[in-house]
Amino acid sequence: MARSPDDWSRRFAERVAELRDPGAAPVELVEADLMAHLRARRPFRHWAALLVERTSRQFASSPVTNAFADVSALSEDLAHPSVRPDALGALARLLRCSRSRAVPVGRRLRAARLAEFERGRPDQGLWDWLAGDAEIRRRQVAGQGRHGVLPTGPTGPGTSAVRLVSPRAPHQDPPERHNRADLPGPTTPGYPFRLPPFGLPWPARTNPHLEQARREAKDWARSVALLAPVLLPPGPAVWTEHSFDSDDWPLFAALTHPDAPADRLTTIARWDVCLLALDDYFVTAYKLPRDPAGARAFVERLPSFMPLRGEPVPPPANQVEHALADLWARTAPAMTAGHRERFAGYVSDFVAANLEELDAAMHGRVPDPVHYLEFRRASAGTDLSIGLTGTRPATTPALRRLEDAFADTVGLRNDIHSYRKEIDEEREVCNAVHTFHHLLGGSLQQAVDVTYRLFEARVQEFTRVAGREVGGEHTAYLAALRDWMAGDNQWYRRTGRYRQGTSRDLGLPDPRRRELLVAPPGRADPPPASPQHPAALREPGSSVFVLPR
Repeated sequence: MARSPDDWSRRFAERVAELRDPGAAPVELVEADLMAHLRARRPFRHWAALLVERTSRQFASSPVTNAFADVSALSEDLAHPSVRPDALGALARLLRCSRSRAVPVGRRLRAARLAEFERGRPDQGLWDWLAGDAEIRRRQVAGQGRHGVLPTGPTGPGTSAVRLVSPRAPHQDPPERHNRADLPGPTTPGYPFRLPPFGLPWPARTNPHLEQARREAKDWARSVALLAPVLLPPGPAVWTEHSFDSDDWPLFAALTHPDAPADRLTTIARWDVCLLALDDYFVTAYKLPRDPAGARAFVERLPSFMPLRGEPVPPPANQVEHALADLWARTAPAMTAGHRERFAGYVSDFVAANLEELDAAMHGRVPDPVHYLEFRRASAGTDLSIGLTGTRPATTPALRRLEDAFADTVGLRNDIHSYRKEIDEEREVCNAVHTFHHLLGGSLQQAVDVTYRLFEARVQEFTRVAGREVGGEHTAYLAALRDWMAGDNQWYRRTGRYRQGTSRDLGLPDPRRRELLVAPPGRADPPPASPQHPAALREPGSSVFVLPR
């Protein structure tokens, strides 16, 4: 077993506590919240997976056990018509159709979750458990012609009862790229569909120190070479002055942290700039050229630029490593040791989430919506932005549900706004709208509408958990999350980052963009120093590049 007995005992105790947790009862959940309904069905199955692990001594990761639980839950719902709230009923509410019409989609989702389970190379014991679970259910259902008969999938001993056949197998025959002809009604200018209204019950407020944060964040971005034309080969420039102003990350910080004092807001704005620079750099340097080896090496180097105990950092190889080292040196001394460790972990997880997206894109593997949203939480950036406050309370099951709903609203909103940028320009496959389009077929607008309904359901789940489960002891934290959600919502209405025709990046046609973003071939050093164009300087005794301000 890859984990220690003590670790197994701890996780087993957590699963037992989840079984006793009344807050996850399906009857209390928002009707259309597919994510919450699936999560509520997992505790027993997670507990069963741990028993299998104890016997086989083979550790199973969370994505594997989550997929295992979902296959079992969806199989049960498909086999038994039910009047109680369940995942198939939530799916029907999400699609706004009858339960019987949701069955084919439920089958496809179950087949996709089974494919995700199989991709994780689970232990034979988990296959045997699913086979036994299916056989018991098969005996409970009279007749073999009902929609609950489990279809084809894995082969091997003990798996005959869980072979699944989907009406449209997952990860095959993806729907056509969007076509304006299949959209009923006009589209929103700059988007290939009509944008939903994105209403929230909380007003957005702007921090009064916005202009100061704008000045100082841009000065800092310029000083660490994030703005073209300054280059630190071999990496591409991240932004131009124009695209930086168009994105307006300081506005994002001011809207999501409306009450932060001036110095705190500047720090948050710089971190937002740094993190999105890491994200945009990853796309240009590794995703577009499909370079998994370079991407993994990049991710593995990042922790060395965030030393927890003041260790020297290596020379940065590109602008974003330089920016991260510089900002960490400015920020980390004011953090406690625990806060430094957590925050460095948030940064690493945020960037590492791109590795799974790159792998999926290289293999043309569109993830199912459930798996996608669960790993999307790491790349939503919410842990990082909230983590800067240093006031995050200790985690409880209720707070985990609250924060998951919060992170899902962030990811779903972003994926609707960024669909054209990610799917058409960056050739991604990991986007919530795209995953629903792949699962459902139909028009792009229908996929957008379903994604938005799930967004609304997750907002309602956040409100439900905040009001019924978290309680008054976390009032300040709840207020911070509400401010963040409202500010994030407002920022999308004001940024030029996602609208077509805003001339972002270098303002150049696509064929020329990458050539100008990448340093000229064969030039391994910065340009020679001159009074007009000083080179990057190494401060005596330091391994961090310092560019003249």
